[in-house]
Parts: sequence; structure tokens; C-alpha cells
Amino acid sequence: MTTFTVESSQNVGVQYQLADLMQRIGAYLLDILFLFACYTVVILLMVLLRSNLNSETITFIVIIALIPTLFYRLLTEIFMNGQTIGKQIVGIRVIKIDGSQAGIGNYLLRWIFQIIDFYLLSGAIAIIMIITGKQGQRLGDLVAGTTVVKSSQKNKMPNQAEIHLPADYQPVYPEAARLDEKHIRLIHKAIQRKLETLDDNVIIVLDKKLSQKLSLQHNMRSQTFLNTLLKDYKYYSER
Repeated sequence: MTTFTVESSQNVGVQYQLADLMQRIGAYLLDILFLFACYTVVILLMVLLRSNLNSETITFIVIIALIPTLFYRLLTEIFMNGQTIGKQIVGIRVIKIDGSQAGIGNYLLRWIFQIIDFYLLSGAIAIIMIITGKQGQRLGDLVAGTTVVKSSQKNKMPNQAEIHLPADYQPVYPEAARLDEKHIRLIHKAIQRKLETLDDNVIIVLDKKLSQKLSLQHNMRSQTFLNTLLKDYKYYSER
């Protein structure tokens, strides 16, 4: 089982299970099957209504029907939180390489480079890169800073006892000493929730509440800030 770890630079590593090659191929084939089914329905309707359709109308319908093929992957990943229909069935999704939810720009870059990944040499380039790369990235993923992980897994963050501080660790926020076990459990629960759903709202809300409670201002990402509080609390609680 291939994994990759995020937040390791913050000494709070979280492991994600990478989607394997067969899952990604399966999702791709399911997406093709879904589009094929949609076009089959359109063709059947055109056959049934052919006596009422002129050539201009048929051409217009064909052009409209082709649009989903061009933008299907981009639009579904944007509106389905990193998933296409195929990815949802298989149980995988796109995330940023730092573990956060991908944005429109990331999905757009993946979509643009699918021309090289999927259609040049019949997908051989994408397959080779996914197999040989450490983080399961095709070319579009490398450019977009994304990868594909299993969405059905329970990505786990380490508990407080498993957080290891380097011998020369220097706390960032002395205010973390004012936290108690209740706050620490809330932080762990919020980050775990974020890992399972890729929804940043829960950690953003907790970030604001703890920043207000401790009278802190910071420019960190919410998850990095909460991880820092966990490390600082551990530092002070062990002394």
C-alpha cells in the first residue's frame, strides 16, 4: 500500500493512501462509460425524433452533446470536490500535495495537461509517471501540485503521544501552555474531521476561536497553526 506524508516539515506527519494505478484506470474507464451512455441516450432521442429535425438542428444537438466530453473532467472535479463520476464510484479523489483541498486553478491545470497524459501515446506517459513517481502523480498532477488519494480510507493524524519533537525544538506560541486537554482533544478531532472530509471549515472555525481565546494573530494556514499549538502544548506539558 503506497502512502505519502504531509505536514512532515512541521513534525506532525499525516499519511494518505495513494490511489493505485488500477483504481485510476478503472475510474477513467467508468467516466468513458458514463459519457458513452449519455451519448447513446442522445442518439436514440435523435433517431426517434428524426422526422421532426432538420440538418441544422441535428448539427446543433451534436455540437452541444460534444461539450460535456471536453469539459466533463474539469467541471465534475470542480463541483464534486475533486471527483468525477468514475472517481466517486471507485472511491478516490484529487487533493493538493500538501493535503489541502484542490482549487479551480489546480483542476484547470490537470485538465489542460490531460491532452499529454491521456491522449499522447495512448496514456503510456501517465501510466509510467504514476508507477515511477513517489507520490502517484501524472504530468498534470506535477504541474498542478496535486495527487489522487483513496477517499474511503480513514486518514489518521497521530495522537498527542505520537507527536515527536526534535531535541532542539523551540515553541512558537508560549500561550499554548494555557490550553488544557479539552482543547487538545478538540484540535485532534477537528484535524481528523478535515482529513476525512477535506473540508477546511471545521479547522478554520477552531483556528478563529483559539486565536481569540489566546489573543493571537498569525498568518499560518489553519491546519499548520493548530498543529503548531499541538507541538507547543506538548513541549510545555512535558516540562
